[in-house]
Amino acid sequence: MPTTQINIVLAEPRCMAGDFFHAKVLVDSSDPDTVIQSFSADIKGIGRTGWTYIDTQVQLCDPGMCLPVGKHQFPVQIRIPANCPSSYESQFGSVRYQMKVDLVANSEQASCSEVFPLVIFIRSYFDDIPLNVMSPIDFKDEVDFTCCTLPFGCVSLVMSLPRTAYRVGESIETVVTINNRTRKGLKDVALQLMMRTQFEARSRYEHVNEKKLAEQLIEMVPLGAVRSRCRMVGIECEVPLIVTSCGYMDPHKQAAFQHHLNRSKAKTSKAEQEKRKTRNIVEENPYFR
Repeated sequence: MPTTQINIVLAEPRCMAGDFFHAKVLVDSSDPDTVIQSFSADIKGIGRTGWTYIDTQVQLCDPGMCLPVGKHQFPVQIRIPANCPSSYESQFGSVRYQMKVDLVANSEQASCSEVFPLVIFIRSYFDDIPLNVMSPIDFKDEVDFTCCTLPFGCVSLVMSLPRTAYRVGESIETVVTINNRTRKGLKDVALQLMMRTQFEARSRYEHVNEKKLAEQLIEMVPLGAVRSRCRMVGIECEVPLIVTSCGYMDPHKQAAFQHHLNRSKAKTSKAEQEKRKTRNIVEENPYFR
């Protein structure tokens, strides 16, 4: 029967690339004669392709240390390289980070090993994207329902966004106006936040490129139905968004940007806020936690 148990406590649920990774290794021992021969933590990040992004080993204590009965803590701190990619899982590829803790003692019952998954995000800023995506923009589209030269009407929509770049944890506010000029009502109307990832494989021998597109639904906000020959707010619309982990790199520029957001929200009346379908569909989703 094992006499030791291992667990870890993370300072944060996720770590940004380029920052320090802080954790505490918890050891619960029930054997007073336990002597540690080696105690280490291996932090690795490996892609499904076989590339290794990080491989670091940390010695948690000196060999020959006696482990008394009870619970003990061993701190771990390493710096995550700034060029490490974000954690990702899909059917076409994956980038996984893990922390493996190995405890080798003077008996087999006191020796144990555990693997704990980690979540790493690459640090990105508004400075890395084009400036025009920070300006207000209106997306317009129209669908003409014509069958066998018989016009049944059109459905047009306008989706207004203050910008198309957001950071994780920020609210996405949008106003979508639909003009249903048909004799039929629209039953299912919703807003969707999708994440699209494109994988590309290049062969240097055959000169052939193969691309795969993966889509994942992050959040869907139902808006209700739209009656026939009616103009109202709410419809599904495809809008390309850019999501970064941080705002601006320059703290003065970030402070000015935050001040501009606060002034814009203050100018918006309560009546307009009630009309808008606003929801923090980034921060509330467990995918980003």
